[in-house]
Amino acid sequence: MNERLMRLPGKHAAEFVAAFDESFVDEGAAAVQGAGRPRVAARSKGPLDNAVWLVWKYEGDNTLFDMMESKDFPYNLEPVLLDRELRLPKGTARKGVTIRLVMKQLLGALSAAHSTGIVHRDVKPQVREKD
Repeated sequence: MNERLMRLPGKHAAEFVAAFDESFVDEGAAAVQGAGRPRVAARSKGPLDNAVWLVWKYEGDNTLFDMMESKDFPYNLEPVLLDRELRLPKGTARKGVTIRLVMKQLLGALSAAHSTGIVHRDVKPQVREKD
């Protein structure tokens, strides 16, 4: 699955680091316990018991939500998306160009991931206090 994400065009995904499943972690914890140490209670069975966890390179703290909370939104996205500011006067037209570009990249990345069989579970609306 990681190879699938790495085939996505552009910078739609961070660099892949590793993958593991929780059974590996549980076996390691049991080995570390050793003799004479109290046993850890068995985990309850849940929907993620057979899940494989994927780890990618850390790409920073800023999220689209953080950028949207800024008083400079959507102008603050221009350097991130375009490596420059647009040469349009600030206003509705310039905002429209930037927001269209954000949505095109976001939906394009999701579409590319979906086309490889990957569903990103963390893409969802964020509830803001103002809503």
